Amino acid sequence: MVSAESPDSTNRTQPNRVVILGASNAAIGLYDVISTAHAAWKTPLEIMIAAGVGRAYSVRSRAGFRSLSSIEQSTLWRALADCDSAPTFALLTDIGNDLVYGVAVDQVVDSLDKCLSRLVPCCQHIAISALPVSSLQNIRRWQFFALKTFLFPLCRLDLRTLLGRAMLLNQQVARLAARYSAHIEKPCSTWYGWDPIHYKKTNRPTAWKKFFSPLVNQTLESTDNESLKTQLRRHRFRIEQKKMFAFPVHHRQPTAQLDDGTTISLF
Repeated sequence: MVSAESPDSTNRTQPNRVVILGASNAAIGLYDVISTAHAAWKTPLEIMIAAGVGRAYSVRSRAGFRSLSSIEQSTLWRALADCDSAPTFALLTDIGNDLVYGVAVDQVVDSLDKCLSRLVPCCQHIAISALPVSSLQNIRRWQFFALKTFLFPLCRLDLRTLLGRAMLLNQQVARLAARYSAHIEKPCSTWYGWDPIHYKKTNRPTAWKKFFSPLVNQTLESTDNESLKTQLRRHRFRIEQKKMFAFPVHHRQPTAQLDDGTTISLF
């Protein structure tokens, strides 16, 4: 892995690059993700995100009439390969959606391994958020049924099987993290409400501060920035490549640029 540099020692004329891989939490909490990254580095950034509701690392996913490639096959990797050698930091989140699609733990681990192997050569620091097993262990059967019905209607796993696979995935990911010198961050069970996998809106800033903190080697304080939020509301964030009703849809990236030069690209 590239030797670490503190954000303050980085060449100010060259934006730091932040890569975020994830699914619903990253997509729903996009404003908080961007605000937290902006507060963490306090400089113009190149933010590259591969995320989306229901997204998976190893298989193509569908939400309503929209489908997205797996993160492993995302166009992010082509874009990242074409980038210059700016200081780069990466965060991998929402690693469990593959399980509810019936994907074996070994296949998920293989996809995560491939993502990490691509990130390591260019990244100063990498962090991974583990699955919220403690939150899942407290779920009641009616909650699990509701979650499957509304979010993952094709899931055929029972709660016990899913929990077992989630625990095994966390163990395997911890081994991956050790191999790649990545930092593992465990989610807090208090971040969740009746839904055991999505952060409550009021807890999103707290979650992202916790995940970004190891990337900058410091505990992040408040990320509240009304000026930044106003800028973000002016933009419509569109992913580079998806399918709607089975028809390909493309949007040029970056999808947004902020006043300080920060760019946001979605893949």
